[in-house]
Amino acid sequence: MDVNGWNQSGHVYAWRYPDIRRSFKGWHMTADDAGCASIVDLLDRLVAAGMVQYRSVALSRVTSKISDVPTRHRPTRERPHACRITYDPAFADLAASFDESRLIIRVGTDRAGELRAAFIEVSRGGGDFDLRPRDETLGACISFWWMHARVPDRRMA
Repeated sequence: MDVNGWNQSGHVYAWRYPDIRRSFKGWHMTADDAGCASIVDLLDRLVAAGMVQYRSVALSRVTSKISDVPTRHRPTRERPHACRITYDPAFADLAASFDESRLIIRVGTDRAGELRAAFIEVSRGGGDFDLRPRDETLGACISFWWMHARVPDRRMA
């Protein structure tokens, strides 16, 4: 698996809400099935290469239909157009930061499997969970959400 042979497919979304409530701080992400599979493929290729590399992922426009999944009627603060995923085998954590209108996710061998599993879970309709850096000084958490078409039925049976 060659990292240079990776081509993105599907839609991946990332956004942040205004820092009004602690429960919605950090980054929020979702993707359609093809987008999830594409990110999983990228992570597999990066890990298999075993060296520091990065790839940019185009992010689709976040609409209210996407950002309203976790909470209704909250405007987004940032909607980056790209996400750079940097893989560094020696980096023992996962970090998310914002730089020049793009989301930057840095991940190492220790946490790449967790990021991979998060996108697999989203592709299965899962959501409402997050990945946090072990070292909080490294950046914000990333919360993962199901796609709007897969809103789970939370009514009591």
